[in-house]
Amino acid sequence: MELKRLVISGFKSFVDRTELSLGTGVTALVGPNGCGKTNVAEAIRWALGEQNARILRGERMEDLIFNGTRERPPVGMAEVTLTFTNEQGLLPIDFEEVEISRRLYRSGESEYLINRSPCRLRDVTDLIVGTGAGPHAYAIFEQRMVEALLSSDPAQRRAMFEQAAGIAKYHAQKHLTLRKLKTTQQDLHRVEDLVAEVEKLVRSLSRQAKAAARYGGRKEELRKLVMERYRRRHHDVIAAARALEGELSEAQARRDERMQWIAARTDELVAWKEHHDVIVQRRTQAQDRAAVLTSAMQRAEEQLLVLRERQLACDERRERSTEATARLRRRLAEVKNEARSLDRESKAVRERRTAGATHLRDLSSELSVVESQLAGRRALASRMKTQLGELLKRESERRAELSEVAAKTDAAAAQREFLAAEVSRLADEVSGTATRVSDVREELRQEREKADDVAARSERLRRTREELQAQLERVNGEREAVSRELSARKAELETQERARQQHEGMGRGVHAVLVSPLAGDALIGVLADMIKVPAEFERAIEGALAHRLQYVVARARGEIRDAVRYLRKHGRGRASFVTLGAENGDRPRELPPELASEGGVVGLARDLVECEESLRGLIASVLRDVVVVKDFDLAWQLADRYAEWSFVTLKGDLIERGGIVTGGSTVEPDLVARRRRGEELRPSPARGE
Repeated sequence: MELKRLVISGFKSFVDRTELSLGTGVTALVGPNGCGKTNVAEAIRWALGEQNARILRGERMEDLIFNGTRERPPVGMAEVTLTFTNEQGLLPIDFEEVEISRRLYRSGESEYLINRSPCRLRDVTDLIVGTGAGPHAYAIFEQRMVEALLSSDPAQRRAMFEQAAGIAKYHAQKHLTLRKLKTTQQDLHRVEDLVAEVEKLVRSLSRQAKAAARYGGRKEELRKLVMERYRRRHHDVIAAARALEGELSEAQARRDERMQWIAARTDELVAWKEHHDVIVQRRTQAQDRAAVLTSAMQRAEEQLLVLRERQLACDERRERSTEATARLRRRLAEVKNEARSLDRESKAVRERRTAGATHLRDLSSELSVVESQLAGRRALASRMKTQLGELLKRESERRAELSEVAAKTDAAAAQREFLAAEVSRLADEVSGTATRVSDVREELRQEREKADDVAARSERLRRTREELQAQLERVNGEREAVSRELSARKAELETQERARQQHEGMGRGVHAVLVSPLAGDALIGVLADMIKVPAEFERAIEGALAHRLQYVVARARGEIRDAVRYLRKHGRGRASFVTLGAENGDRPRELPPELASEGGVVGLARDLVECEESLRGLIASVLRDVVVVKDFDLAWQLADRYAEWSFVTLKGDLIERGGIVTGGSTVEPDLVARRRRGEELRPSPARGE
């Protein structure tokens, strides 16, 4: 096998693709320092799988990629390809030439290729192992490696000689084979553990199958009993429904009779209604006539009021005319007096004219003025006479109108008296009709009340029937609900029983001894299954007992010795054991009065546990100085004041003597509550299935 060709691209200083063809014999690379001779050797080492960047004179693998210069930009990938001749078949591959390539991207991804096919680094290592080629093989020697070889210890030189002799490949195969053998042995151990667990499951499943068979028989018996019970209840309900149907038929017959009687009364009522309609029609006609007469009377009264208003107006105008006539007469008298005075003055003027000629021109002008005034007074007197004649004529017309209005008023009063008498007669007739109608309505109301009573009884019977039907449906629903609840309780009870039988939640050693041949008479069980605690104190007792709940109770100390030997022999873990009736020699202390009087103190933990008398001493021993309190803050305060006592809260937080505190998230009672839940789910004779 010889290196035939070397292709470098992007590796360190080889930015461009560089191909070196190596012929037979010795090939030497000559050049000044820094021209890349060492980079060629490092490229060969890197292509063969070197993973340490420091050996290749770099800090990390990305430093091997050409990083660029002032004239050339950096590249994103470095690739080196080695071509080997395989004419002698040293490489375990059916090719005469084998190309081994490695690529490195600036993102950190790396690829290996054999004959341009992607592969793993392991494939490259397996291909060249034993050939003398490799990143740490003797085929690549550096100057510092000669010095290291000369100063190496015998083991390192032996490794070099074994590699040169071709033995290193077999050492690697031996190491790989031993590692596979160890893995196989571990797998065999796991298979053995799985077989043991499967055998346990098979035994458990067989027990469950038997329990399921028993449960199926009990369930079938329960189903038959339930069906018989509900069949009887259904028969009773049907009998009650039939009795109610008989009562309902009788009530319907009585209702039919009452309906016939109501029909007869209804016919009579119809006749009375027709007679009542005739009377109402006559009353309506009379009311219409009365309305017409009333409207005529109202119109007459309105006309009478108009005439009276006119009469008042005429009286006012007559009084005003009389007053005006009197004023005109007084004015006429005044005018006549003025005329007479003017005549006298005229005579006096004439006398003065005749008496004095000197005053003639003055008096003539004065006389003409007086004459003109006299002419005006005479014209006014004539107009007053004319107006007086017109007023007298109007007064006579008003007197005639007053006479006509008085006649119409008398006629309207007579007609009003006639209408009042007619209205009174019609009112009497309507009153009698209303009395007869009220009697008929009273009879009709009584008959309707009887019909309503019959209808109400029928409705009550119908509702009773519907209630019985609903009760029957409710009973069926309750039966289905009871059946579902019973199934759920059975399933939960089976789960509880299975958990108890399989000792779920117990330690590995406890589980091993409880399923061992020693279990039964020798080993009674665990402490958690032998005590009973009220539900509100379960978390407190479980927090106080903690791991002691898994104490295995034995009848004698010798049986404990056998159980420990069994666990040690079979390598099944560890367990803690106590004997029945075991207790320490100290007498349990009583709660001090000052501590008992503290608010929030529930009492001694041992007094809250129910168990057999043979276990009372053991319970008093493990819960000797434990006091149950309500919350953690109170426990913290009391622990400072009563350091010789241990305190546990209702949520399971424990402060022991000496300051050891155990607590945190809520303790969910499991081992202690398992027995109580099983008793609650298990049917009792008092409450039945």
